[in-house]
Parts: sequence; structure tokens; C-alpha cells
Amino acid sequence: MKSFRENFMKAIFLSAACTSIAAVALICYFMFSSGLPTIARIGPAEFLLGRSWKPLNDLFGIFPMIIGSLWVTAGAMVVGVPNVGKSTIINTLAGSKTLKAEDRPGVTRANQWVRIAPFIEIMDSPGLLWPRLDDQQAARRLAYIAAIRDEVLDTYRLAQSLAEELMVLEPELFMNRFRVEDASLRGQALMEAICVGRGFIGRGAVPDLDRGASVLLDEFRAGRIGRISLETPPAEDSHAH
Repeated sequence: MKSFRENFMKAIFLSAACTSIAAVALICYFMFSSGLPTIARIGPAEFLLGRSWKPLNDLFGIFPMIIGSLWVTAGAMVVGVPNVGKSTIINTLAGSKTLKAEDRPGVTRANQWVRIAPFIEIMDSPGLLWPRLDDQQAARRLAYIAAIRDEVLDTYRLAQSLAEELMVLEPELFMNRFRVEDASLRGQALMEAICVGRGFIGRGAVPDLDRGASVLLDEFRAGRIGRISLETPPAEDSHAH
């Protein structure tokens, strides 16, 4: 069912894109087919570089229109889920720390335009999420990267779930980072092993599970555990062709 919905939406977007391209192509065709005789008469250089547009006086220079169009239309917008580095990317393109960027969601609260070149501006926008997340695994993974605020979550359970996923996806990286020796550990036993390995021990030699959970989430989000992808592209169906 999920594959059908994805393919259906791909077909819709592809149809919309093709329709837009065809419309622009037709507009260009009619414009140039009607205007080419006039352009040939006055000369392409004069048409493109001329600075006066006075058809009644037989002046057809469009250079000011070209510059004006570039000035007002050369823009782009960066859109994504919260806390994935949209503002950081724009700051990198601009070559300055124009936008406030932190390792937590909700820092960007309004649309902001940043000029990165004389004729190019990029708009930064607040992070967007789906109005409803039926896929609980996808929701958890968004929470792992702080796209969902920690304040509305049980961070211990979230960290425990992340630890169990990392033990499957990248066991060597994870075990080396947190000094876990038993690859079969899961649940609270795994969280306790993390605390013991990193020395997070409270009074009475009790593992500090809250601190262990917090450190695990922070280090994963900062990339200190390693370059880890929680998802991979779906395998191609060999029977599809």
C-alpha cells in the first residue's frame, strides 16, 4: 500500500512537472515565432542590449527588463524537517553566520531571506513536519535527530530504542564508543552497560540511566559515534521489468 501511494504521488509530480515544461516551451515558441521577424530587423545585439523600450518610436531594447527580472526573481527556498541544518547550509553559501543556528529544533521561527550573491537570495524557513505520523519507526527516527522536541518525549525510552537500532546497524562503532562488550544486550541491560562503560555511576553504584540516555542522544546527533545512516534506499524489485 505504501509503495502504491509513493508511486502514485511520483506520477502526479512528474505529470505536473511535464505540464509546466510543456507550457513554458509553448509560450517561448509563440513568443519567438511572433517576435523573430522584428528581432531580425532591428538586430539581436540591439534587441538584447538596447536600453530603451519605446515601440511607438521603433525602439525595442530589453536590457533593463532582463536586469530587472533577474533582480526580482532569482531566489530559492530551503525547506526540510526541523534540525537538519537548513540555516547552517545557507550560512555556508553566504559565507557568514547571518542566520542563527543551533543543535536543537525550533530556532528558526519565521521566514528569512539571505542574499548570497548580487542577484540570488535564499529563504530560510521553519522546519516542517507531517500533520500526522502513522509510521512509528519514522517518527522515532525523526526524534533521534531532534526533529521532534525532546520536551514532549520520554528521552530514556527514545535513547534505549536508538541504542538497540545502532547495535543492529553499526554494532562495532557503537560498542567501541560506549565500551559495551556484550553484543547480545538489549533494553535496560544495554543502557546499564553504556553507563558502566562510560563511568556514569551514581550513589550506591547504580548506573545513572538518565545521564547515559542524554549523552547517547547528544553524541549521536553531533555525529560523534560515526557517520551512520538509519535508512537505506529500498532495493529494486528484480521482477519489476
